Amino acid sequence: MKKIALIITAAISLAVVSSCDIARLDNPSKVSPSAADPSLLLNQVQTQLPSFFYTMSDYDMQMTRMTHFYGPNFENGFTPLSFDGIWTTAYQGILVNAKTLIPLADSKSLFMHEGMAQVIYAYTMMTLVDNFGDVPYTEALDPTNLN
Repeated sequence: MKKIALIITAAISLAVVSSCDIARLDNPSKVSPSAADPSLLLNQVQTQLPSFFYTMSDYDMQMTRMTHFYGPNFENGFTPLSFDGIWTTAYQGILVNAKTLIPLADSKSLFMHEGMAQVIYAYTMMTLVDNFGDVPYTEALDPTNLN
């Protein structure tokens, strides 16, 4: 009797395990843009904007008033490392999320979401250009360009 129960259990287990094709399942760790919620993306963009604005304003105020400098030259005021947080917030946060949100909101007819994302995207790029001059635009947000 134990042999029969063991054989039946093994057969059922084999049938259950072999019925699922794991190669065809989507990777649950990889979020696709089509599965993203536009409202949550907009919230993320909106929560990152104040940090970007405050940090850029702080650096601009120091440059304008010439405070916190270590000598008579602007080169001594800040190092390139000082701006890493701004670049990270702008390119890895605001711009990527806004670029993902704009077509998604357009396809779902969420025009307020799309308009807010476009304004925030334009403001972020304008601020970067005003402060740094030429900044990466078309190639920076291309997921196939890893350079």
